[in-house]
This record gives sequence, structure tokens and C-alpha cells, in this order.
Amino acid sequence: MMDCNDYSFATDIQPIINSKCIQCHNGVVQKPDFRTYQGLKNNAARAKELTAARIMPKEGSLSSQQIEMIGCWVENGAKNN
Repeated sequence: MMDCNDYSFATDIQPIINSKCIQCHNGVVQKPDFRTYQGLKNNAARAKELTAARIMPKEGSLSSQQIEMIGCWVENGAKNN
């Protein structure tokens, strides 16, 4: 497993969001809008909380590794890297 500092928004987090979250968080179906980095960053703590509790995504699921990656990214400042 990678160190929390090694997770990148572009490489690790955005692909999870695009494949598992954007269907609903697309600015039309459900707020907040995760199509942009800023939309996700503004809601990063809540996204971490809801994914860790396995409340989100409502459709499908995230792997334990994906949940850990999101949590690490948020804890590390939700950087646009």
C-alpha cells in the first residue's frame, strides 16, 4: 500500500470519481457537482465521511483500497496534484 503522501488527485482520485461518483454528482442529478477539482475539494471531508461509512456511492460500491485512497487524499489536504 502506498503512503498517504503518494496519492495524486489526477492519477488516483479523479479516476475513482469519474468511474463511481460522476454519474450522480454531475451538476444535474445530485449536488455537489464533482465534475471539477474545486467541486470535490469543497466537499472533500464529507466525501471521505460518506465513502468511509459506505453510504456513497449509492449505485455500486468502492473497494476498501479506493476508500482508503480518498481518505488519505483528504487527510493530506485534498491537493490538486
